[in-house]
Amino acid sequence: MKNVMIRAWEIAKEAFVKFGGKTKEFFAQSLKLAWKEIKEDALTVEEKIAQTFEVVAALNKVTDLTVAIKFWTPGVASKERIYFNIGGTRKDLDTFYYAIAEDAFYSTGSGNSTKHEAAKKAIKVARTNIAEIVKKYVPAA
Repeated sequence: MKNVMIRAWEIAKEAFVKFGGKTKEFFAQSLKLAWKEIKEDALTVEEKIAQTFEVVAALNKVTDLTVAIKFWTPGVASKERIYFNIGGTRKDLDTFYYAIAEDAFYSTGSGNSTKHEAAKKAIKVARTNIAEIVKKYVPAA
């Protein structure tokens, strides 16, 4: 709670510098923004990726949206990958993977524009958190 309040005042001070006025005039909105930041930081990578597919899941009547992240190796380090499967019990929505040696993402799915946009957002989330994902899913050598 203390961290939220401190962050809210920081945001209010930033707004004061940018827009003028009084810091306390910005505090209510700053508090909302600070809570939003804290909640987003509390989400796991899997939850963040799942959020990008909520619309696609609803359109496909998938109520148990899950994200499975798995490390795959064919025994050759240059071909190692991390796969991201998004789907539910009875339906896969999309799959994409991260080629570790190439430091690149590849989408294996196809579909409508809504699904394509969701995949782009999911890959962006994964790219932002790739260090955490590699640390969590790739076994130490």
